[in-house]
Amino acid sequence: MNQQPSPDSSSNQLPFNQNLQQNVKESTLGGGIQGIHGNDNVQLQAVNTGQIIVINTNRKLLLDTDNSKGFVLKNPSLQKPILLRPISKPVKVFPPPLTRPLLDRKDGVKQVLDALKASERLIEFYGQEELGKTTLLRYLAHHPQINSLLPDKMLYLCAHEKSVEGLLQDFCDFFCENEGEIEQINSYFSPNKIRQVLKETQAAVLLDDVNLPRKAVVELTNALPNFIFIIASSERYFWGEGCSIMLSGLPLNDSIILVKRELGRELTLEENSAAEALCTILNGHPQQILKAAARVSEENISLVKVSQQIKSTSPTKALDWEILKSLSQPQRLTLETLTALGTWLLPEQVAALTGLNHLQTILETLLKRNLVQINGSRYKVTRTVGETLEQIQNLTPLRENALSYFITWAEQHQSVPHRIFEEADTILQILQQTVVAGRWTDILYLCRLVENAFVFSRRWEMWSKVLNYALQAARAMDDKAAEAWALHQLGTCALCRENINLSRELLTQALNLRESLGDEIGIAVTRQNLNFASPVISPSTPTLTKPKPLLQEFLPSFLYYGKYIAISGMLHVLGFPLVLSIISTFYEYHSPLIPMNSNSPQNDVNKVAKVPYILVDLISKKNSSFPNLPNSQSTSQPTPQPTSQPTQQPTSQPTPQPTSQPTQQPTSQPTPQPTSQPTQQPTSQPTQQPTSQPTPQPTSQPTPQPTSQPSPIPKVNNSPSNLEIQLLFARNRLNALEQYLLEQQAIIQENEAALTIAERQVKRFSQMLEAGAVSANQIDRMILEVQTKKSKINNAKNAIKRTETEIKKVKLKIKELQDSSS
Repeated sequence: MNQQPSPDSSSNQLPFNQNLQQNVKESTLGGGIQGIHGNDNVQLQAVNTGQIIVINTNRKLLLDTDNSKGFVLKNPSLQKPILLRPISKPVKVFPPPLTRPLLDRKDGVKQVLDALKASERLIEFYGQEELGKTTLLRYLAHHPQINSLLPDKMLYLCAHEKSVEGLLQDFCDFFCENEGEIEQINSYFSPNKIRQVLKETQAAVLLDDVNLPRKAVVELTNALPNFIFIIASSERYFWGEGCSIMLSGLPLNDSIILVKRELGRELTLEENSAAEALCTILNGHPQQILKAAARVSEENISLVKVSQQIKSTSPTKALDWEILKSLSQPQRLTLETLTALGTWLLPEQVAALTGLNHLQTILETLLKRNLVQINGSRYKVTRTVGETLEQIQNLTPLRENALSYFITWAEQHQSVPHRIFEEADTILQILQQTVVAGRWTDILYLCRLVENAFVFSRRWEMWSKVLNYALQAARAMDDKAAEAWALHQLGTCALCRENINLSRELLTQALNLRESLGDEIGIAVTRQNLNFASPVISPSTPTLTKPKPLLQEFLPSFLYYGKYIAISGMLHVLGFPLVLSIISTFYEYHSPLIPMNSNSPQNDVNKVAKVPYILVDLISKKNSSFPNLPNSQSTSQPTPQPTSQPTQQPTSQPTPQPTSQPTQQPTSQPTPQPTSQPTQQPTSQPTQQPTSQPTPQPTSQPTPQPTSQPSPIPKVNNSPSNLEIQLLFARNRLNALEQYLLEQQAIIQENEAALTIAERQVKRFSQMLEAGAVSANQIDRMILEVQTKKSKINNAKNAIKRTETEIKKVKLKIKELQDSSS
């Protein structure tokens, strides 16, 4: 690889060197772990041939990756079938053995032995991070008695940030073998297929650093009923089954032994008392004890001083802070770089990111001080030191520098996908950090560069993560072509992973976008894959499809919308406008009547408070649509409209026109004495047409003579209660529009600040381009980012104008409603 000159040291941008080692032998397990199939060394490296065979449960597909519009699915033409079966020979994959005897943990080892003798298949260690769970698993893997109780297929695996699908792919790599044309072409076996093949296999798996949800762990252990799982994690997964062992800090005697080991000598009487105080303050936490003891040897200070300095409410943070203050500037920069990425990095990568010479010496010093961890040839900062640095140091410039470095590095290694995949954790971490920073152009470009590496390494759950980042970036940039590409790739990935429904939905969205863009090649590619997105029906069980009756076709939709109409009408009749407003405001953001996925600012304005007006229209048309709707409380006799003066003698005249505001409470005037004339019996014929007014409270005066003529129907549309509801909805709409206006103003302020920074970066990068420090592609990406920021600002300004116009209309509507109600 050609070496490129580093940027000038006077530049504000951190230097990086692009001369990396290519021949790094790393397996999918990470550095420092050797896999053995019998006596053969395992080395998993994918070759980019442009095609990959997908073997699902019921069918096989050929995935062609050479099309720039997205991957294309075809029916493969194979002379021999590809078969997957459990491997027949023994498999032993061990972690590195311990170099020193195990402290404490003897009770835990005995519990594991007892559990295995009792045929338990689920064993777990759980506790705080850095308590020695990895050390215990390494000890168990090489324990002769435990090995004798385990099957001849055993795998030690670091499961950090791995999904169930990723773990199944690892199990397939080591516990399965295949036949057919698999030697000449890459293949991907779906998770369902792997479960089916390994269901009867007996194997033992030691999973370190598991951070999956409990539901996922239960799913994994149930899918492989003949596997023995020994798990180390920070939380407990098994309740009521298996063997669960909680780890805590070391006892005091073992903690003192750990201090002596680190110092390499015996302690004096004074030092022994200080060591006891130190270990008690740190609660026997082995990693913290090692850091404190290393500080004594490296800084040449006494144990007494170290124990006195960390006497605080947070001894761990106090210890880390004292250590960081004592570091040199190169050591501090190295730790900050490792913290900025938070993943396992090679020394040459750290050297390229920091621009430091003799970095290997610096890393060895940090390792002696227990500030970094090592796994094979890779280094990572310890958890508590990283957390302290995050709080006291701004790591954003280092992350931006790492983004630029890995984009350039991925450009150079695009033809070597397995080399890119070795940095999968780092690339995913960079993408996640860049999403938070909102650098969408860089996200989309990096996703395009690294996509094939995840495909040909058969880690398709990671491929799906990369595609989701690309889709998010395309939508943020309003790049319809890139959005269609990301949807096409996601739909193809879901189809290969046997998620048919999701695949059909995503591919259909991609097809609609490409049709709107007039992309003929993209349309043909997406339609090709969409043809495969249908459930596979076994020929032995044919099914007949009958056409649905007309009522059955429309009944679900009628029931879906009808329930909201019925509830709204009933609440209006009962006089609960406030409850109705709350319900309508909730459905404003959840109703399927409003397209919530539109990115248009005009749609954002129009969707605000749309559902309340729909409900008002439905309520106002209640009488005309349902003229025979009965009252919620019907009586056997007609109830006349009460007046302010009770009628002592019933008259033969009909009841006068009811007023728009009925008096529901009894009047304060005393009830007159009834006359000696008996009250006439009311007729049994009920009122034929109910009124929309609520039934008033009955009074104690005699019931007047009912009339034979029914009361006329009041006009609901002009009733004050209906106006009040409309006025309430209009005010809700006004509040929502004003809130939307504030959001758009905030977008303008945010993007204007980012635009200023981006323009400065373009100017600085242009100067660096003349010196050969950066490529022209980086300048193009920065210019595109500036244009994107300007576009967002213009869109927000246009949205503000439309919103202000809409606010004026709503205020005018509110004034009209207030005038009508008065």
